[in-house]
Amino acid sequence: MEFIMKESLATDEIIIWNLNVETLIFDLASLNFGNANVTSCSFKKFTALIKYCFRGYFIEALKEFEEFLNNRFFRVKNSIYHMEIVLPIHINNKNFTYSLLKVIPETNKGKIKDFCFVLTPIKEYNNEVISMQVFKSFVKCNNTTTYVKNRIFIKTIFTFSQEKVFFLLLEEKGLSSSCIAEDLNKDILAIDKYKIMIHNRLSHFFDINFNTVYDAVDYYKKCFENNIFNNKTITRENNYL
Repeated sequence: MEFIMKESLATDEIIIWNLNVETLIFDLASLNFGNANVTSCSFKKFTALIKYCFRGYFIEALKEFEEFLNNRFFRVKNSIYHMEIVLPIHINNKNFTYSLLKVIPETNKGKIKDFCFVLTPIKEYNNEVISMQVFKSFVKCNNTTTYVKNRIFIKTIFTFSQEKVFFLLLEEKGLSSSCIAEDLNKDILAIDKYKIMIHNRLSHFFDINFNTVYDAVDYYKKCFENNIFNNKTITRENNYL
């Protein structure tokens, strides 16, 4: 997205926190405009400000970015990485704000000591998709971005049977019920019921009233396309919560 291609945005409205990766102490470092939700909070409370459907993605992205930084590639001389995510955050007492969040590592002897979070509000959120990009020395690093994205685990919200239909809809936009029924050896009416359930689950998950199941699946794909076919059975703990 256009927002994350820029090194900085033309605004003075920013909020800065520091997160110690060992103690998980989360300190507000700078605030130059009034937002009641963020003046003082723990990291857990901070993540709770992110729209629910994207919290897990953010936490997983941070974890995988940290793991990448701790490997040998980060120790290449003069290589400076940071991550940028555009997502909805509830930083005031009204609606979600579509915001650019920069995650900048601070190191000591080649190891990550802290993460600096720099939040820049962009506009009022209107159901835009989220995006994530890794930068190396302030230049987009697409290979690293893909590496991190592909390792992010997205927890399924479907039953096993619903997921079979869901993945077929993901693979081919507008796939008809008859084609899905033939692929899965199911009755067309059963597939239609699964599509209704998928539509309802995605609408509830994103808190968006999608017109059709195809719109809902397309929105999911735009948000999580690098992750939906990867690591479907992995479970693991989040150290940040």
